[in-house]
Amino acid sequence: MILADVSGMGQNYHVGDEAMAEVAIARLAETFGRDKLVLVCASPVSAAETYGIKAIPLYSRTRKQRRKALVTQPHSVAIELAKIIYYLKKSDLVFVSGGGNHTSVWPHVLESRLFFYKLAQRFNKPIVFASQTLGPFLEEHRGHCQQAFGSAAWVGVRDRDYSAIQLDVPVHFAVDDAVFLPGEHNAQTKAISVKHPNLFGLSLRGFRGATDQQRESFCISFANIARKYSAGTVFIPHHAPGRMGDLDIAQKILPLWPDNFPLEVLDPIPYATAVRALTENCSLVVTMRYHQLVFALSAGVPAIGICVEEYTRAKLNGAFEQFGLAPRLLSLEEAPQQIEALIGEVLRSKDSFVEAATNTVKNSLCQNMAPYRRAAELVFSPRQKVKALV
Repeated sequence: MILADVSGMGQNYHVGDEAMAEVAIARLAETFGRDKLVLVCASPVSAAETYGIKAIPLYSRTRKQRRKALVTQPHSVAIELAKIIYYLKKSDLVFVSGGGNHTSVWPHVLESRLFFYKLAQRFNKPIVFASQTLGPFLEEHRGHCQQAFGSAAWVGVRDRDYSAIQLDVPVHFAVDDAVFLPGEHNAQTKAISVKHPNLFGLSLRGFRGATDQQRESFCISFANIARKYSAGTVFIPHHAPGRMGDLDIAQKILPLWPDNFPLEVLDPIPYATAVRALTENCSLVVTMRYHQLVFALSAGVPAIGICVEEYTRAKLNGAFEQFGLAPRLLSLEEAPQQIEALIGEVLRSKDSFVEAATNTVKNSLCQNMAPYRRAAELVFSPRQKVKALV
């Protein structure tokens, strides 16, 4: 069973989470066979169509929401639980694809996953975690997470320091799975890349503590800087359910770019592979999105992260750590005043970004594959031993 925070291609598509899941599914399918995989997610119908594997539901609910659903939607909850138990009993293990969802910042996602892990442990199913960011945790969650991760067969994290101190469990560092996602243009991303030989990529998101006024102030500065560099600017959204989210932000900032120097918006959001390909053609990326930073750094593109608070700073800092680079981070509040100087610095340092990408991609694959090797050992080793005894 593969647990992933994905929906497949549709209005809830999330570039970063889908990128990690796409890599994980391809690797696990190669090892175990695609017909042996069952994806557990909140949008099983569209996810099954996108990835070509069986999928069952695990809806994101807090404990309180789950108790309420037992009263208001008992049939739906019963079907969800029955499918999970049926496939858990049949499965050899649970593989948890990467995502920054083991945090109290997203309690509905965290608590639904903890519910699932308790069921898996009740049926004695080993759990392998890959490409995780852990924390921050509220005290009400910490003990449950300690139990879930403390009994796991493997806990893989994608930052060297932050996740390691959140719980008292052994963790294994490796670069994010999305580092190894191949790029493949679609018609839109190819056209934008051809149109702008000098292209700045921009990704913004809504987050608690980030105001429209702060984003507007930053974008005014960024638009002026792009014009100084004679660079086109493309807004690269990652998540826009119901055409809100990132695309709503894009519409709000569009007027800040002059008519003779417009902002391009990647709309609709394409597959993660096309976002990766477009990023490879950028000469600079400035982003609030963690995976936009991962795509840039793994392609050797100079990049700057814009953070809001502890959670976003930890994730973005972790991306730079993966590549052995000094973090180029600014808070959204300080970015309007400091972004121009930092852009100049990272563009002058392009060779160091290229070198870091080349070395990391070349030297980190073995380490990144460790949770997949562990999964194979857990499934195949016991059978091989039994066969040898016979």
